[in-house]
Amino acid sequence: MDILKCMLIHGMVIQGVAKGDHYGPVAIGAPDERSSEQCIKYGQRIARLAKLILSNK
Repeated sequence: MDILKCMLIHGMVIQGVAKGDHYGPVAIGAPDERSSEQCIKYGQRIARLAKLILSNK
């Protein structure tokens, strides 16, 4: 938790995910279908967040 506190203190935005792997999409070697799907969903989620942040400037 301390690393998250440091990130917040320095103004970083932390995008969590309740479903899937705790640390984001993970693949060892070539990604399988599950990890590829998680990457796409995670990327879409981060893109929505970025649009939201930029639209509120």
